[in-house]
Amino acid sequence: TVLANNTTSAVMLKQAYINVKASDKLTLTMGQFGTHIGYELIDAPLNFHYSINNTFNAGIPFYHIGLKGTYAFSDKVYLMAGVVNGTDNINDNNRGKSVIGQLFVSPAEGFNIYLNTIQGNEGNAKLNGKDTTSSYFGVLDLVASYQVSERVMLAFWGMYGTVKDDFQGADFPSEVLHWSGVNLYATYKFSDVFTFGFRAEHFDNKDGARGLKTNGVGTSANTFTLTGNVSIADGRLLLKPEVRMDVFDKINGVGNEGFQQFMDDDGNFSENTQTTLGMAAIVKF
Repeated sequence: TVLANNTTSAVMLKQAYINVKASDKLTLTMGQFGTHIGYELIDAPLNFHYSINNTFNAGIPFYHIGLKGTYAFSDKVYLMAGVVNGTDNINDNNRGKSVIGQLFVSPAEGFNIYLNTIQGNEGNAKLNGKDTTSSYFGVLDLVASYQVSERVMLAFWGMYGTVKDDFQGADFPSEVLHWSGVNLYATYKFSDVFTFGFRAEHFDNKDGARGLKTNGVGTSANTFTLTGNVSIADGRLLLKPEVRMDVFDKINGVGNEGFQQFMDDDGNFSENTQTTLGMAAIVKF
């Protein structure tokens, strides 16, 4: 169904796919599904921190459309591979496909490692219908989590992205551009009702390859987040009080004082840091 401004109702569906159990070890998935890349997820109730970080928001795809297969060698090792139209694009923009993959390994109880990737050509097709062969988009991703004890959990998320030339209509110079993100997580469970967590992030987009910019120029940012999780009504109601500090690269030089990331008390964009206090209430049913 077509809605206003050429938007279709398909954007309302984050995921719509079919799973087929081909054998005891092989599962096939076809349709539109959330990305396998990253530690944080699309659905807010599944994330410990309510605010999403820059690595998730600006660094990785959100969803794909295509076909993938997951083969479980054991309960400690599985491999996923697939072919998709690309990233975050309901209508395929070219004839080329991207390859996705994930290797999961659990070397010890409570210790999980994921190696993820997407590789492909996502440049728009030319007027003659042929693909822009020089275009490239790729992400390499590592996620590791360790349940140290019943109360303590530690996690790491690192990703590295590369883009060249055209990417879904965005024209880049012929040279290769990169972006990256590194995240550390720690949570402590005080009781069945309350858990406290910390997240530290560094996101580098100095090449300007992704949307996170300051005054149209590529930038990097450090973000620190403290979040509480309060579970009420047998987990059906989640309260998440949160304090977050964002520190962006400052644009130096005479005349650039008013071109920073954040607004000051006078309404001028003269600040490169911001502290945010908030709370989310999430009802699960």
